[in-house]
Amino acid sequence: MSKRKFYIVIIFASISMLGIVFTQLFWVKNAVSLRQEQFDHRVSVALKSVVNRLLINKKDSVKIEMSNCYKSCGLINNEEIIKTINRIELDSLIKEELINLDIKIKYGYGIIHVQNKKLIMSNNYSYTEELLETKHITSLTCLMSSNCYVLGIYFPNETNYIYNKMIFWLILSAIFIIIIIFSYSITVYSYIKQKKMATIKTDFVNNMTHELKTPISTISLSSEMLLQKEVYNNPEKIIKYANVIYDENLRLKTQVDQVLQTAIIDKGKLELNKQEVDIHKTIEESINKMNTIIKNKEGTILFKAEATKHLIFVDKILISTVVSNLLDNACKYSNNKPVITVITYNYDEKIGIIIEDKGIGISKEHLKNIFKEFYRVSTGNIHDVKGFGLGLYFVKTIIEAHGGNIKVHSELNRGSTFEIILPLY
Repeated sequence: MSKRKFYIVIIFASISMLGIVFTQLFWVKNAVSLRQEQFDHRVSVALKSVVNRLLINKKDSVKIEMSNCYKSCGLINNEEIIKTINRIELDSLIKEELINLDIKIKYGYGIIHVQNKKLIMSNNYSYTEELLETKHITSLTCLMSSNCYVLGIYFPNETNYIYNKMIFWLILSAIFIIIIIFSYSITVYSYIKQKKMATIKTDFVNNMTHELKTPISTISLSSEMLLQKEVYNNPEKIIKYANVIYDENLRLKTQVDQVLQTAIIDKGKLELNKQEVDIHKTIEESINKMNTIIKNKEGTILFKAEATKHLIFVDKILISTVVSNLLDNACKYSNNKPVITVITYNYDEKIGIIIEDKGIGISKEHLKNIFKEFYRVSTGNIHDVKGFGLGLYFVKTIIEAHGGNIKVHSELNRGSTFEIILPLY
């Protein structure tokens, strides 16, 4: 799939996923609104039922008196209303009607003078302001000709009550939404990662083919030269071609070993053959192996063995490979004559190894990725730098397997500094 098609698929999939999520949220909102309407309706039914029962319970004489007297809102006597509507009876009726309609939450009720915005009677005066603003009201006109009085009720936990009634479905919806988002994110992330890994592995195969082809071609050419009869009478040429074959074979072996070692690490089957090692001697051996290459580039390696304690318990071959890899990188990634400094030091029963160069350096955008498998930093104008992108991955894995760690500091065109920390023996 081309990059453009890939991004189009991702965009449409993202829009579809967002559509599903918003649709689910829309239905949840509608369900909550419907539940609120049902609650409001039940409260309205309960209040009207309370007023009707109050009316039925009154004697005819009282009803006549209440309906004929106090025609004007301003003339109605509040005390008379309190005498007419028994608070205990009202409280009992409200409680009974709410229970009948399965409304079992805390409430406060009161009789309110609509025009004057006053609370005439209440079971809880701490809710005065809320009762004056409540939406749950019913007129008391049937009890008195004046339409200035209403019976109101307020539920302090109304919102929580409505959500609690829907808690199971709300949680289920939330879980499904989270699962959809999480699954989609993981799918896209995995796909992008696999696509990236496929590209990296393709580059790796191409690099490996090229890297292995070069020494094989050189060995083949040198072998052909040795088979020519003219060479038999020239010992110097025989030695020259034999050395070329030996060097290229060693190079080929190193490359194959690196790939095999990485495969072993990836499978989690890395075994350390630990022994007492003098790290100073190991560093000196690695430097001696690099001397020929360094001299050919007219460079220098300076070793400052400042650590007073330098015995460590490690796998000598692997640690030697780590040091050689870092020295080789320092040499390869130098524009001109390589200048490499190796320093050792002690602190807190540990030994530090610093390998510093004055090469091309590494930019910040690449610095965080250099220890990843198959990752290779672009080398700009340096076209002869070859590799598999396994060196620093191998280095970090081996150091951490020995209980140590590695840090790097680098600036473009100013060089790089790799610092290894290992526990002492």
